[in-house]
Amino acid sequence: MEKISAVDIVRLCGMSDRPDCYRGRCATTHDLDGDMLYNIYQKIKEEIGTKQANAFSTMVQELYPLSASNFLNSLYALERCNWEIALFHQNHTNCIKASFINKIGFERGPRERERTYCYNNYER
Repeated sequence: MEKISAVDIVRLCGMSDRPDCYRGRCATTHDLDGDMLYNIYQKIKEEIGTKQANAFSTMVQELYPLSASNFLNSLYALERCNWEIALFHQNHTNCIKASFINKIGFERGPRERERTYCYNNYER
């Protein structure tokens, strides 16, 4: 049974646990650096398990950009996926797609989604 959450680990390692604190900032070593990542990895390994630490490591290697905000959102998503990296990738991708679709108001039915439309809106 897990004794500690990702939020707790982030706090213990000296970061704010709120992704919005870092929103709009590019990847910078002032917010997140290799030492912080290693400390978080070690804490996950000690408190939660080796499998979970390995999933964390894979997530960090594949994460781009490695800004603090993106890192925290991804870490929390990985935890919600029970530290399963494959499930994390699937859910993370679906979350991105759902966010986009919600923003454009995509509400067409299955038949409409199958159709492709080509419009030639220019004149010669």
